[in-house]
Amino acid sequence: MIIYEYIKYYKLSMNRRTNQEINNKSPMIIPFVLSPVIGSLIGYFATVIGFVKPLSVLVPWTTPPILSGILASAGDWKVVIVQIVILAVCTLFYIPFIKISERVAIKQAQLSQD
Repeated sequence: MIIYEYIKYYKLSMNRRTNQEINNKSPMIIPFVLSPVIGSLIGYFATVIGFVKPLSVLVPWTTPPILSGILASAGDWKVVIVQIVILAVCTLFYIPFIKISERVAIKQAQLSQD
């Protein structure tokens, strides 16, 4: 229901957007760009220090995260641990930006009501 209202709000206000409203959404690009970099670095360092072996099997990109680690490493269970750590770190990295986006959306809703 919230997503429907969110989409409805933006469809109605598409023509009334100002540059300031558009710029308030741009901080979400930061975790969108940096999360894959952080995840790749964690995986790289886990491989370099020898915690996990280099991946040896190519799996389709549509394979779910935990299963893809098991299949790509030919059964190394430590890859699953690394994937869980990556998911946790990237989730924690997104949280502050989501809170900022929520505050901006609330302010925009208040301004549009006035």
